[in-house]
Amino acid sequence: MCDDNDFTSMNTQLYRHFDNSNTLLYVGISLSTFARLSQHKDHSPWFKQVNRVEIQHFDTREEAMAAERQAIKTEGPKFNIAMKKTLAEIDKEQRESLAELRKEIKEKGEVIRRIIHYDIAYPLDHVRSLLHMNKVEIESQIVAGNLSVFEVEGRKGPHGVRMKRMVSGWSLIDFIGYLERKNK
Repeated sequence: MCDDNDFTSMNTQLYRHFDNSNTLLYVGISLSTFARLSQHKDHSPWFKQVNRVEIQHFDTREEAMAAERQAIKTEGPKFNIAMKKTLAEIDKEQRESLAELRKEIKEKGEVIRRIIHYDIAYPLDHVRSLLHMNKVEIESQIVAGNLSVFEVEGRKGPHGVRMKRMVSGWSLIDFIGYLERKNK
């Protein structure tokens, strides 16, 4: 898990989209270029024109952001919205985006640290509370095989021992990863 200080040192890619006549269509950066390309495919009307993609690797996000700004400024990609913005506006947006991503990583890290450091297993009610999901949503994830549960002895009642369903901490971490991949 990355903390705020590690995030900026993560390997980041700068990608360029070209059409069949080698016109530069778009320049962008991402920690996961293939996931980002999939987003462009689904949401960018110009994506059907893409004939070739070049990917350049940078050791840090800051280096990639600087290279992106330079490419937008000097290479003039046809569909970058940022072309209509000043470099100061681009810098501000990228700083804000980076701050939001750091906050999201920190929040997810807090959930995972609680899982790993405090509890080996969680009752389903606790899982629902952690994930802000209702009973129906949790049950559908269990039935679909996305969230694993196990049973332990619970309260003794008039008809014997009642079993209690639990989720292991590691299963919960895997499920959080599944939800992140699903929402990308």
